[in-house]
Amino acid sequence: MKKSFTLAELLIVISLIAIIATFGTLSLYSYWHSKSLEGTAKKIAIYLEFAKTKSIVQENKSSWGVHFENPTSSRSFFSLFYNTYSTSTIRETIYLPKEIDFSDPSEGNFKEITFEKITGKLPTSFQIKIHFTSSPSEEKTIEVNSFGRVNVK
Repeated sequence: MKKSFTLAELLIVISLIAIIATFGTLSLYSYWHSKSLEGTAKKIAIYLEFAKTKSIVQENKSSWGVHFENPTSSRSFFSLFYNTYSTSTIRETIYLPKEIDFSDPSEGNFKEITFEKITGKLPTSFQIKIHFTSSPSEEKTIEVNSFGRVNVK
C-alpha cells in the first residue's frame, strides 16, 4: 500500500506557506521603508559635514554650503556649492528618492546652509526635515547647530 498526501493536507501546507510568505514580505517592506528614510537623512548629513570640512580648509578660497530645494512641480534635491549658490558654483546635485520629500523647506521653498571659512560655524541653527510622501508622519530631522555640528534625529 502506497502512502501519499491527501489533497487537503497539500492545501493546508500551501496555505501556511503563503501566509508565512505574506507576513515575511510585509515585514521586509516595512524594514526597507524605514531604512530608506534613515539612509537619505544620513546622506544629507554627510554632505553637510563635507561642506563644513571644505569651508574649514577653504577649498577654492571659499566658504561651502548645501542648497535644499523643494519645488512644486519636480523632485526635491540638494546641491553642494561653494561661495554663493548659482549654476556656476554647484559641485554636485542629488535628487531625493521619488518616495521621499522635504517637509522643511516646505513645498515651493528652499533653504541654504553655508558654513563660515576656517571655523565651519553658522550664523544660526538650521533644521532640514524629510518624510515619506505616502506617510508624512514618518519623518527624519537633520539638525545643524550654530557650531556646525550635524545631528540626525
